[in-house]
Amino acid sequence: MCNTLKYKKVTDKQLLYVFNAVVIPRLEYRSQLVFLSEDLCSTLMAPFRKLFKHKLNLNQCIPNAILSTNLLYNFHSLYEVKVHSMFTNLVCLLNDPNLAGLTTKIRIRQLQTHLHLAQCPLIDWPFQSSTQLKDNIADLLSVLPKFNLSFECASSWSNLIKGGVHPLVKVLLHTLYIKSLSFLKFQRIMFVEQLFSYDGIFMMTWQDRRLIQPSLTNNVPKWFTALEGLLLSSPHTSRRLLPCWIASSRPLTFPATIFFQNLRIPYGSWSFC
Repeated sequence: MCNTLKYKKVTDKQLLYVFNAVVIPRLEYRSQLVFLSEDLCSTLMAPFRKLFKHKLNLNQCIPNAILSTNLLYNFHSLYEVKVHSMFTNLVCLLNDPNLAGLTTKIRIRQLQTHLHLAQCPLIDWPFQSSTQLKDNIADLLSVLPKFNLSFECASSWSNLIKGGVHPLVKVLLHTLYIKSLSFLKFQRIMFVEQLFSYDGIFMMTWQDRRLIQPSLTNNVPKWFTALEGLLLSSPHTSRRLLPCWIASSRPLTFPATIFFQNLRIPYGSWSFC
C-alpha cells in the first residue's frame, strides 16, 4: 500500500484517513488472537510514518510524537489500539455467562498454575512488559499498568494459595524465575519462607534441603544461589537472614520422606520442609 500511495497525488488528510480508518482497523482485526509488542508495532508502522512525512515534505528525523499528538494530525498508534482492543475483548469474555466465558476463566486458572503464582493473575500480576511469556493474555497483563488499566474481581476469584508471605516470583529476577519454573513446580516451592529454618531466623543450606528431599542433586541451582545473595546478611560466613526477611517461628513438622523415601505427596499439599 505504501508503494502504491507513494506516487499518488493525495493530501495529508486523505492519507491520514486511509491510515486511521482502514489500515489500523484491518491490522487490529487480523491480529485479534496475537499480542504484538511495542517494538513490532513500531516496525510495522515505520513505512506509513515515512510515507506521511514524505508527503508533507518533512525531514525523516522529525520525532514521531509530532504526528501522533492530538493538536496536529492524531496519527493513531497501532500498539495502543491493540492493547485497548484486547483489554476490552478480555473483559467481555470474562463477563460472558456462556461457554466462551467459562473457557476464559479456565484459561486464567491454568495460567496461574503454569506460572506457579500464589493468587489469581487478574488480581496480582507480578511480571513486567520486559518479560516475554509467549501468551497473549499474559503479555497483555504485563503491559496494562502502563495504560492505567486493571481488573476489579470478586473475592471468589482470588484462589489464594497459603503457605508463605513472599512468593519467589516477587523476589527473584523474572528471567531466572522463568528458567527455574519447572524445578520449582516439581519441588512444590512457591514461597521463600519454605526455605527458612523453623525459628525463621536462618536460611537452609542446599544440603539441608537434600536431607529432606534426597532426590535433589548435589549441584546448587542458580536460583538458590541468587536467593542467598538477596536474603542473607553475610552469604559467605553466616546463614542468618537480613532483618527485613526474618519470619515468625512455626511448629515443627515430621518430615516423613526421610524415613519413607517412596512416599508420594500430593501436588496440592504445600509443605515448609
